[in-house]
Amino acid sequence: MKKRQRLSYLDGLSLPSFLKRKTNLLRPKRSPFYYYNCCCAEHSPLFLFNSKTRSKELFTSLRPNLVHFYSCGPTVYDFAHIGNFRAFITYDLIKRWLLKLGYKVVHVLNITDVDDKIIRRAIKEQRSVKEITDFYMEQFFKDMERLNCLPADYYPRATHHISEMCELIDKLVEKGFAYVSNGSVYFSVDKYAPYGVFSTPSLSGAEEEEGAADKGHPSDFVLWKKYKDEDGDVYWMSKYGKGRPGWHLECSCMALQYLGSEIDIHAGGVDLMFPHHENEIAQAEAITGKTFVRYWIHNGFVQVNEQKMSKSLQNIKKLGDIAVNSLDIRAFRYLIVSSHYRAPLAFHQEAFQGAKNTVRRLDQFMKRISMACKDDDSIPKYLENEDKVYEQLVQNTWHRFQNEMNDDLNTPRATAVMLEFIHEIENIWKQRRFSEYSLKQVEKLMRSIDSVLGIFYSSPSQQDLKESDIPEQVWKLVSQRNEARNQKRFQTADELREKIRQYGFQVMDTPQGSKLEPLS
Repeated sequence: MKKRQRLSYLDGLSLPSFLKRKTNLLRPKRSPFYYYNCCCAEHSPLFLFNSKTRSKELFTSLRPNLVHFYSCGPTVYDFAHIGNFRAFITYDLIKRWLLKLGYKVVHVLNITDVDDKIIRRAIKEQRSVKEITDFYMEQFFKDMERLNCLPADYYPRATHHISEMCELIDKLVEKGFAYVSNGSVYFSVDKYAPYGVFSTPSLSGAEEEEGAADKGHPSDFVLWKKYKDEDGDVYWMSKYGKGRPGWHLECSCMALQYLGSEIDIHAGGVDLMFPHHENEIAQAEAITGKTFVRYWIHNGFVQVNEQKMSKSLQNIKKLGDIAVNSLDIRAFRYLIVSSHYRAPLAFHQEAFQGAKNTVRRLDQFMKRISMACKDDDSIPKYLENEDKVYEQLVQNTWHRFQNEMNDDLNTPRATAVMLEFIHEIENIWKQRRFSEYSLKQVEKLMRSIDSVLGIFYSSPSQQDLKESDIPEQVWKLVSQRNEARNQKRFQTADELREKIRQYGFQVMDTPQGSKLEPLS
């Protein structure tokens, strides 16, 4: 196999700014979030709900103090929607809590950059697959920065690991788990007895895919898809002919290559349990003979108007649809982290407004602490009796917060503990019984809690578009459109406007000239 390279995911594109600034967060030697010394106090052990066993289990890592963590990343053919970002924020929450508990975490988040949807979009827009995927990958990383998600250690792209995928296919064929049929290669579910971790074989879950007639059994799934004319120039050569790997194989291959044959945690949306994760398990364990993943974690759907988001219902909401400014973006993150990750999340304006109000209250609370420490010379440095009250309250609060987080990341109760603490502190402040020392204890606790929730940060907003963020090709199209409008070739101008939209921007005509805004 090829030597692994960290952060090789952009292949010719500039490294996102948030990764440049935060390179110390890549595989940290110790968590950078130990603001609060009491975090080392005795607390309950961590229990996580394992989708594989359908029960809460005591979490232990296979390697001492080290967690190997794989999470399913985006398919980069469009802007990610808020349901996708619920998953990505959930991964971030898991990682932050593991770091807080003192684990080192090696995190892999894959990029699917070859797929039927990507090819169809490239054909429709008459752009190359690489142009499509590079653009939407950059947008994804910018949105992840807006949402304050810690970067992964590795972002492997599927197209960079085709040869390794072919090697895995060869092994599966050699072991008798896969067969060649009419130029494609399929995994034989009948040959893998444990199949059915997240389903029963009777469900078969046969994917609606071309070439189904070539399969030996309806439940068999594709490992290598033979080339068809509509694939255009998107193909690779293998001993089985022209084609490309199946989607399920991509994740198994990259997980095995970067994290080894046994992974501690694999996370993804509940919609990926079957057939995607089912098939990942079958492929990996058929090759290695070992337990592929020890803990499977799945987050629930985001619902809009009490329905799952879907294109067929035309209720897809993207980050730019709901979050215009920094407060909106932080409120969306708070809405996600304060909801239990396994439960369906009903997104509606009342809930979103409630999250905004809470974030404002948290900001005001932290601002009051900061201003008091800086500007009020009358505050004593220490008040022995009062300081002991604060110390006890702070320790008890952190202990309760830890216990809730260790109960399968029970963030609704954990955030309730935080808000109850704020209420108690505000009541004490009414009597003006505080010192500089006690204020700093409160601030340290809040910073420690926030190192898990990730709310106190300055987020770039959708309105903070810089000229450098816009591809050169878009500026060329804007110039061509302006020229067409000046010459009254309005049909051409409209066609150019649509091409600009395909790059993710909308052009606004103002008295001062054309203005570009990000398209959600």
